[in-house]
Amino acid sequence: MSTANAPLADRLKADTSAAHVRAERHPFQATMITGRLSAAGYAQWLHQMRIVHAALDRAITTATAGSLLSKVADKSHTKTHLIDADLATLAPVSTTPLASANHAASLSSTDIGAVGMFYVLEGSTNGGIYIARALQRALPTAGTSFLNPYGEAVRTRWQTVRDALNTLPAGAHDQIIAAATRTFDAITNLSEELSTLPDCHSSDGNNHGPVINITKPHNPAHA
Repeated sequence: MSTANAPLADRLKADTSAAHVRAERHPFQATMITGRLSAAGYAQWLHQMRIVHAALDRAITTATAGSLLSKVADKSHTKTHLIDADLATLAPVSTTPLASANHAASLSSTDIGAVGMFYVLEGSTNGGIYIARALQRALPTAGTSFLNPYGEAVRTRWQTVRDALNTLPAGAHDQIIAAATRTFDAITNLSEELSTLPDCHSSDGNNHGPVINITKPHNPAHA
């Protein structure tokens, strides 16, 4: 069934679904949700996500009035400070920016690209609450404010984002969907590159854990 005339939020969910599934079912994500990621691996992931979110945060805080991004995001959506707080709870690790993280960050360089990127990253807070719980069980002293920034308000905040997306002009919809798809693919590539790092091997020594859906049955992420 065509989604061409559907509201943007619904089109985003439907038209990026394949890329979304690839990203969330990557074995690295399974390592996180099953609590098998080491503290060093968690720190490595946070460092790479900081690169990505620093770029999006800059786009959000510098968005001009009337831009598409300014209609859906504001300073309350920035996440870099939360990543920094979580990293402060972990032992330092030696880290280098990964090519996939730099590429993901570059997707925020245009207004439409930043909107697509925001849809993906903000939507991930729906599933982040479940990953946070798994990590808290495995790493009780590790901070998880980045993964769970809103607590019980996550669904309400996400609905507000969906409503804002649906106000954007129809002429931009296809490009926003393409940008969101590129962001999901970039996150998949980042998971793949992280999987090659020794710190990111699962605690049981197997870096190819079971493929699971991290957002079901409990969490309809990007709904």
